[in-house]
Amino acid sequence: MIYTPLISVIIPIYNVELYLAQCLDSVLNQSYKHIELILVNDGSTDSSPQICENYALNDSRIVVIHQENCGVSSARNYGTRLSSGDYIIYVDSDDYWRGEGNLLNIVQIINDTNADVVCFGAILQYNNGTEIEPTESPKIIGRSKLDILAYLIKNAKFEVSAWSKVIKRDVIVENNIEFEIGLVSAEDIDWNFSIFMCAETLAIYDRPFYIYRQGRIGSVTTSLSVANYGDLLHVIKKWRVYFLNSTLYRDERELYLGYLAYQLGVLIGLLSSVDYGIRTQFLKEISECTDILKYSNNHKSRKVASLYKFLGLELTCKVLGLYVRLRAKGYKYI
Repeated sequence: MIYTPLISVIIPIYNVELYLAQCLDSVLNQSYKHIELILVNDGSTDSSPQICENYALNDSRIVVIHQENCGVSSARNYGTRLSSGDYIIYVDSDDYWRGEGNLLNIVQIINDTNADVVCFGAILQYNNGTEIEPTESPKIIGRSKLDILAYLIKNAKFEVSAWSKVIKRDVIVENNIEFEIGLVSAEDIDWNFSIFMCAETLAIYDRPFYIYRQGRIGSVTTSLSVANYGDLLHVIKKWRVYFLNSTLYRDERELYLGYLAYQLGVLIGLLSSVDYGIRTQFLKEISECTDILKYSNNHKSRKVASLYKFLGLELTCKVLGLYVRLRAKGYKYI
């Protein structure tokens, strides 16, 4: 018998009236119809709440929840607690899915593997119309968790955004996994480590279909602040201590440490845009974490480790900062 799991699609919403209809349509138009769509309006002050209510009037699969503005972590946690699906997938309300058959294809993978987590990629879409697709990934099923983790991390495909995977609800609920309240950013990274450590079986869907908007005014990616940098550093420090003292098998532990090394490189690059005094304080704290660079296990983090070895921390920060600024403008070949 073909398994037709109920998929809970959870969308936190805050002031996205220009993008919301496209997002909702892309989910509702999937050829796989056995879904519930949980919309958590996080205190929007534009027309987003009314858009949600209008859609709910026309589709019984939609549940609309309104709460005071508490942040994306609270909204996702609320939606998760209310969900009743066998699997959960999150979508950011200013993004959308491309193509109508992707959810059906993922359900087929679930039928074939009973995977706890099915991972997929995204297409970056910039305001100037430029799109950057990820390098090609194979469909991977029936391999060990460690093999798939190694493939994802070592090939820079370990996507930690909450929207990049379909997760068996039991993995989340039975292990009490929630997004940490109070984090302005990096909550996805923190949450993902818990997900991957608790999941027993993984699979990879080889078609990127999630359209991830870059540079939208008002989004976290266009309004980085000291709090954003502090949150990422908090997550790196938290999991560095955990993994260095973990009883996980060495190979799995070192894979996670390698990914932390990658995120440390991201943080070093982002810091070039803050005031010198603040940057100096951050770099001082980062220097206490540079021991994880020795676990670098993909080409990007190895480059950061090499730069750090030969240039030191402050010059590495400047070089990576230039790279980040060029990427943010949509340059493909750097």
